[in-house]
Amino acid sequence: MSFELLNVPEGFKTSVALIVTPYVDPDFMKKLAQELRPERLCLLVDEGVRRADLNKISAECRNYGTELEIRLGRAKQLVHMKAFYFEYLREEAPRNRRRRLLFGSANATYAGFSGKSNAELIADVDLSIGKDSELAEYFDTILASFDSDSAIVKIDKASIDLSKQPSLLLPGFKCMAPDKLPSGFDTWLQRGVLAAQYRNSPQFLTVSVPLRKSLPQDLVAKIFANRQFAEETKRNVVRFGYLNSSDAAPVDDDDETKPQWKSRYAVWTHLGDWISEDCYEEHAEVMKSKTSDVRKVKVDELRANAELAQWKDAKRTNFLSSLGQVWEDLVVSNVNPTHYLQADANDLAVAGYGDRFDRKLEQDMLLANDPEFRERFIRGYEFPDVPRFRQDTAAWESFVRSWCDSVLVEAAKNRTNSLVTHRIAEVVATAQITLDDLSAKKLAELLRKLWNKPFTDRECTVGEWMTMYWQ
Repeated sequence: MSFELLNVPEGFKTSVALIVTPYVDPDFMKKLAQELRPERLCLLVDEGVRRADLNKISAECRNYGTELEIRLGRAKQLVHMKAFYFEYLREEAPRNRRRRLLFGSANATYAGFSGKSNAELIADVDLSIGKDSELAEYFDTILASFDSDSAIVKIDKASIDLSKQPSLLLPGFKCMAPDKLPSGFDTWLQRGVLAAQYRNSPQFLTVSVPLRKSLPQDLVAKIFANRQFAEETKRNVVRFGYLNSSDAAPVDDDDETKPQWKSRYAVWTHLGDWISEDCYEEHAEVMKSKTSDVRKVKVDELRANAELAQWKDAKRTNFLSSLGQVWEDLVVSNVNPTHYLQADANDLAVAGYGDRFDRKLEQDMLLANDPEFRERFIRGYEFPDVPRFRQDTAAWESFVRSWCDSVLVEAAKNRTNSLVTHRIAEVVATAQITLDDLSAKKLAELLRKLWNKPFTDRECTVGEWMTMYWQ
């Protein structure tokens, strides 16, 4: 299966080419414009497409004298249809027409049609001008939307039988047991996880206190801080950790503090810190926040005392006492506390703040008993899979490039803890190359090329050596 599918019958020219696809890339559209040179080229692509990609594709088509017409498809989730509809016109009399439809699993991408990357199933059928007129009308409706001034044109679903059986082009590929190693560099990256710092931490085990006006950065802010009321991002809200004491260790990690396991096992990308599937499975127990032990103690305390009224009353009293001390400190400092805190008969609104504490404590107890939340909070990290977006060629290459860029940045350091970088340096050295000589693009090309080759002086392939970087 290859770009040879994009051809024109002898004696004909392409009058219309309509491409309906969720994903598209410049290389495919460039090849289509080059081979078919259609009088009219229409692209209906899912609305999630990037504007920059469309601009690049339009420019590529224009280089071959074809003005690309574009419409965006919108569905509840994804316009996942892959259809390639062509109309040909005989160049000499009689000026009759022919129609052709390609459909199947392939997107409008180089990987989908080149025959060098993806294993795709494509059905190819020459349409009858008379017998397949209903199908032609469906695509004519889509084409009419390119001429419409309406913001949105609805395409109705249809059930249509073809007049003849299509030819099926079936791919060749290898089958293997699921415990086998990744078959290529890209597969290895795709099967990884991303280490993401869990961001819901500051709200848990704290009570937020809205202020009547923003906190000035002077004596007033210091008074709140001295009584364990920390500022949130918004200056008109402070929060109180009801399980903290004045000498307690904080539960929040410093974003600038990089855990050692990250520097050893992870590779930064623009989507987050990447870790291989095998590495995560082997070392998951160390992949946690520096404060995870402190977090666990606090969660365990909350769960153990969930039904103890005496414990809850003590925490409530401590919160109200601290808030009352803020009130008194403001008065002593000749600051009117009602400018910041709610009052009841010119005194602190104890009942209202007490109710706020009770509601928050109940919410936190529900969270503490949720196993999924509890694990994420205690670890301080969550590890989602790398998104399955390899079919979006431009987005995937951007991800690979950022991964390779990070490796090159680490390699340029006098000393790096990155185990991935150490392995890659060994691999490229066998090709008499140093990482200083490579761009991110060239590094990706080299790893793809060498992945299944024997690794010099070791009884394994380059890919096997790379996948075990964490050992």
